[in-house]
Amino acid sequence: MLKSNHNREEWYDLLSEYSFLKEMNHPNVIKLLGACTTKGGPLCIIMEYAQYGSLRYYKYAIGRYSES
Repeated sequence: MLKSNHNREEWYDLLSEYSFLKEMNHPNVIKLLGACTTKGGPLCIIMEYAQYGSLRYYKYAIGRYSES
């Protein structure tokens, strides 16, 4: 998500990432379902539901309860 005071470069980086993700098709990557915006409003990106949350949280939870 962009900060409210983002610059043009950050906006183009986000659009570039969006373009990359819409072409991505891999079983280990959450799918990009779409995006929408309103004039002057934020860009809303719609992603596939991640049942276990972020990878960072999942790694933390598994490491915390792992017996090894």
